Amino acid sequence: KSLVFDLKTFTNERDHIQKAIEENYWLFGEQFHLVSANEGFEKMLAKYVEVLNKTSGKKSKINSLEKNKRPDVFLARKHSVPDVLDDQLEMEENVIIELKRPNVPIAKEQLRQIEDYLDIIINEDQFNSQKRFWKFYIVSNQIDDIVKREYDAFKDKGKRWLVKAINNYEIYALSWDDVFMNFQLRHK
Repeated sequence: KSLVFDLKTFTNERDHIQKAIEENYWLFGEQFHLVSANEGFEKMLAKYVEVLNKTSGKKSKINSLEKNKRPDVFLARKHSVPDVLDDQLEMEENVIIELKRPNVPIAKEQLRQIEDYLDIIINEDQFNSQKRFWKFYIVSNQIDDIVKREYDAFKDKGKRWLVKAINNYEIYALSWDDVFMNFQLRHK
């Protein structure tokens, strides 16, 4: 909290917030395991396969020209969750988190960055099974009015902070206060 509220003029993504979240990723859910942090999609895929399938040494290749993009934090759940389309089936749940420095509001440009990550996942054969559920979070202190209007567009889905939903892919824009309040309410 100190990094994103008290020291916001000093704090940056890579040196401060990302390191804090790597060590405290449970803020986004205790059910997740840290797969990778600040690594390109190719390394991320290799670690993902290793964490979920308990295999190692396999080199995975990503076909995207944007394979070197580096999501800040990638979390996966080892245990399956109910399928969003068929409650008789189960699926994997994954989370990619993009962290922004506290004085950078989440606006169209920042939202586009997380949409690029979604596009890589959707277009990558090794990631895009319909049995995988993907949540993408973008977090900063302020959320631009343009992004807030996206909340209204997805209000009918009944999910707070949702700004985009495509099949089994969802993008959420949250403030740090939302993250901390959510955690506090879950553990009240």
